[in-house]
Amino acid sequence: MEEFFLHYGPIIVYAAIFAGSLVEGEFIVLTCSSLAYRYDSISIFILTFLAFIGSMSADQTLFFVGRRYGPRFIKKRPAWEKRVEKIFYYMRKHSTLFILTFRFIYGIRTLSPIVIGASGVAVRRFAILNFFAAMAWAILSCSAGYLLGYLLGDYIAAFLKNWEYYTKILAILIIGLVIVFMIFFIVRQKDQSRD
Repeated sequence: MEEFFLHYGPIIVYAAIFAGSLVEGEFIVLTCSSLAYRYDSISIFILTFLAFIGSMSADQTLFFVGRRYGPRFIKKRPAWEKRVEKIFYYMRKHSTLFILTFRFIYGIRTLSPIVIGASGVAVRRFAILNFFAAMAWAILSCSAGYLLGYLLGDYIAAFLKNWEYYTKILAILIIGLVIVFMIFFIVRQKDQSRD
C-alpha cells in the first residue's frame, strides 16, 4: 500500500477524498485526512477544500433532482418511504437547522437533498445553507481525520507496512465465507427439492 501511495503521490489521495465526499464517504475522508498527518506531501487544506467542493456539489445536484422530478421521483421508490417521512418531519419542525445538519445524520444524508428539493425550498436558500453546511462538514471531518492520524499514526504506519499480509488474510476470509455460503445454498436447495 505504501509503495502504491509513494508511486502515485498525493494525487490519488486528493482524488479519493473528492470521490468519497460525493457520497456518504466519511471513512474515506477520515482515512485521507489521517494520511495528511503522516505525509507532508499531502495538504490538509487541499483535502478540506476538495471535501467541501465534493459534498456541496453532490448535495446541490441531488437538490435539483428533487426539485425537478419531485414527489413523482420519490413515489417510484417505496423502499424510501420511512426515511422520506422522517425527513419531511424534520423539515416541518426545523427546516433551517435540518438543512444545516442532515449531512451529519447517517442513513438519510444522500436522500435528504432530494426530499428538500421536492419540498419546495427556494434554490437560493438551499444554496446558501448548503455552502455553509458543506464547509462545516469538510472542516470537522478532515480535522477529525487529521487528529486520528496524530493519535493513531504508529498504528496506521504499521497497518500500511503490513498491507499485503492483511489483504491475504482478508482474501482467505472472503474465500472461506463464499465456500460456507455455497455449501449452505446447496444444502438448502436439496432440502427444498425433497419437500
